[in-house]
Amino acid sequence: MQTVGARLPSALMMTRQQVRALADAGAGVGAHTESHPILAELDASEATREIASSKTFLERLTERPVSLFAYPNGKPGKDYTAVNVDQVRSLGFAAACSTAAGSATRDSDPLQLPRFTPWGREAWKFGAQLSNNLRSRPVEVV
Repeated sequence: MQTVGARLPSALMMTRQQVRALADAGAGVGAHTESHPILAELDASEATREIASSKTFLERLTERPVSLFAYPNGKPGKDYTAVNVDQVRSLGFAAACSTAAGSATRDSDPLQLPRFTPWGREAWKFGAQLSNNLRSRPVEVV
């Protein structure tokens, strides 16, 4: 944080008021489950409950439909399964992100979109991660 001369806040999660303000400013808000479990480790009814309760909570909070979802941890086949993709679909989500590397194409499953997560703080590392991501083929569960 020396670059900008700022300290990170101690509360790294957004408050309800901040989420509401973000939605009011026009930003999209997506669901992510209620307690951040690994969906693949839950039975089907508990996974559905986790996904649905997160969606319902955010829709009530923002007073807007929530059509986007991000799988917790998000590794296809490890953190979520095809059953979970079907649950997300049946709950009315239009799109969902995994953490699979790659770039989305018109052939990508909209409920398993790859997501680029650059962790490198140096410009060269960010560039290398971006380049590797663009060359990767996203993994999807079937």
